[in-house]
Amino acid sequence: MEAVLATVDEWRFNAFKLAEVTQGHPLSALGFWLMKRYDLINIFQLDATKLARFLRKIEDGYPDNPYHNKTHAADVLQGMHCLLTRGGLHRRLGEDVAIFASYLAAITHDYEHKGLNNDFLVRVGDELAFTYNDISPMENHHIAAAFKLMRQKDYNFIKKIPREKWVRLRRLLIDMVLATDMKQHFNILSKFQSKLQVKLRSTNFAAPNLSHLESPSHDDPLPISDDDADKSLVLQVGLKCADVGHLAAPWEVHHRWVSGLEEEFFRQGDKEKSMHMMVSPLMDRCKDGITKSQVGFFDIVALPLFYSWASVFHEALPLVRAVEDNCNRWRSLEMGRNAGSK
Repeated sequence: MEAVLATVDEWRFNAFKLAEVTQGHPLSALGFWLMKRYDLINIFQLDATKLARFLRKIEDGYPDNPYHNKTHAADVLQGMHCLLTRGGLHRRLGEDVAIFASYLAAITHDYEHKGLNNDFLVRVGDELAFTYNDISPMENHHIAAAFKLMRQKDYNFIKKIPREKWVRLRRLLIDMVLATDMKQHFNILSKFQSKLQVKLRSTNFAAPNLSHLESPSHDDPLPISDDDADKSLVLQVGLKCADVGHLAAPWEVHHRWVSGLEEEFFRQGDKEKSMHMMVSPLMDRCKDGITKSQVGFFDIVALPLFYSWASVFHEALPLVRAVEDNCNRWRSLEMGRNAGSK
């Protein structure tokens, strides 16, 4: 376990290995280790016993989905940690509450995930869709359920936090977790590009040209302003990057994650067929799945997201390069398939 935890600060991480060495407890082990390592237990006077209990309960609340599971949550936590420590986010935030919120948001962001997307929940009239008026039912549930657990006596590890900091922590957590709904992706990224890339004196670009970042300036970058909306927006985009952090993992690890997500999609498609519903795109296991459409996802969603992030946080350039490497692997595979079909 010590050997795997020693790699937690690296951009390219294998969460599957962490799950193996922790005997199936990657999220609770990593979560507690990070909280202790960065002294958050002392800073916020956390009850360490209840924190450990909370983390294990959250971990147990992640179903054994092919993709949205506790290992994915641990992977997102590690990705958020790297953005904070190696990616320059920590020193530009300059606020312990924001750091604490970042870890908690990653830990809870898919809590009790059903392995089904929001569109399906709305179409079938799932209880969560009714509860949240068809608006991000899964994401609303993840964070609401986590807060409900936190209020229970046995899991209330944060009881001593001052009221002002609690209010801010809660707001950041809600904003960050709700931002992981992919329906909000382009709206959130557009706000980040139009507001913060300019505000923080970075180059505003959409093209994959990061040559000006190859030798990052040693000048101290501007800190993120004290404006709550600015900090929240940065953290939202940061969690979005971490949520798809496997895009920068070693090819074998990344491919395993994509295959897991494809199987999860196929299982939803199977359910839709059994209910005599129209099968959602890329979810029919009798047709091509997402392993045949990754280039489009990288070009439209992933690369613009990571390019925008690196334009503000230049230290994250190695992360971008790793994403590009995996994109090129998918592109080569697609070209090979196309050539073989002619």
